[in-house]
Amino acid sequence: MKRAGIYYNEERRIMAKSRYEKYIVRRPVPPAHAGPDEGIRAKDWVNTGALVLCDKKLFKGSSSIVEYGMVIGDSPRQIVSGGPQPHTHDYDELFIFLGTDPKDVYNLGAEVEMWLGEGKELEKIIINTSSSLFIPAGLAHLPQIWKNVTRPIIYLLVMFGSTDYVFRPASVEGRPMA
Repeated sequence: MKRAGIYYNEERRIMAKSRYEKYIVRRPVPPAHAGPDEGIRAKDWVNTGALVLCDKKLFKGSSSIVEYGMVIGDSPRQIVSGGPQPHTHDYDELFIFLGTDPKDVYNLGAEVEMWLGEGKELEKIIINTSSSLFIPAGLAHLPQIWKNVTRPIIYLLVMFGSTDYVFRPASVEGRPMA
């Protein structure tokens, strides 16, 4: 009998894996850059900590990284020491913010303050609906500050064409930093 990608042998009560099991991540893991003590505890704005759904370690040949987490409360007014710092990289990135109100899927249930650019081009943008934010390669970004969180938010991050976490520090001038 087949159930959710797993085959059960009722006679022996043994669970045998499908030949396609290698394409499923059943227990996401913290990203490689997370400290050994981080586990899935929050050290930044994502209360669950980031969890990896796709990367080259999980899927041989993968050319992108996908992370997710849940935000359940406001972040500090300023970015925390040791958390993600303003940076750039050589690959495109997509931030996805999803509200969890089944009666209004557009309602994010929070306000996200995101800082983009550097120097004279530094700008704060506000996201308050279920949205995606495309960060082209080379665009400085962060901090990201969560405010007025009224319900859990699903947060996804896709790093296109990247198999490694490569961050180049960006200027903190003009940004709300601790």
